[in-house]
Amino acid sequence: HDAGGFTPYENPHAYKKFNPINHIVNWSQPMSIIHGELDYRVPDIQGIGAFIALQRRGIPSRML
Repeated sequence: HDAGGFTPYENPHAYKKFNPINHIVNWSQPMSIIHGELDYRVPDIQGIGAFIALQRRGIPSRML
């Protein structure tokens, strides 16, 4: 739905445009990441990846 109802194969640009990895350079505010294994919408490795990116950039962050 967020990418206009297209699949990644039909409209890869829509997925690339909103991919968080392309916006990490703009992150500057402290963040709390709350994630759980039972949240089937987002794989746990994505929450962990966001936390690691924040830590490596020296942005105050916590993961729950």
